[in-house]
Amino acid sequence: MSLSNAVKLKLKQKGMTVKDLAMVMDIPYTTLASMFSRGLEKVDVNKFIDICVAMDEKPEEIIKLAYKDASKPTADAIKEMENALERLGLPKDTLDKMSEEDLKAFLDMARRYLISRS
Repeated sequence: MSLSNAVKLKLKQKGMTVKDLAMVMDIPYTTLASMFSRGLEKVDVNKFIDICVAMDEKPEEIIKLAYKDASKPTADAIKEMENALERLGLPKDTLDKMSEEDLKAFLDMARRYLISRS
C-alpha cells in the first residue's frame, strides 16, 4: 500500500476527507490533492510529518500501515541494495548472511531513508 493510500485509509477511519485535511492544514485543497496524486513518498519528509500531525497520527504508524503488506523485494531492489552495500565496502553477500529479522530491519531503515530523501 502506498503512503497516500495509508493516509486516505486513516482519514476514512476518522470520517475525514482529503479536503477536510487541507482545511485543517490551512493549505489549498488542490495543493494537497496534487501531493496525493504524485504520491506522498515523493513529498518532503517535513510535509509528510505535517500531514500526520494534522491527522493526529504518528508518522511511523502511517509508514507501518503502508508497508505492512509489502512483498519481498524485487530482483532489481536486491541488486540496488547489493550495489549500495558494495559502495559501503561490504560484500554483496551481506544480505544473504543476515537473519530474516535483521534483513527486515535493514529494509525498513532503507525505506525510511528513501522517504526522507524524497
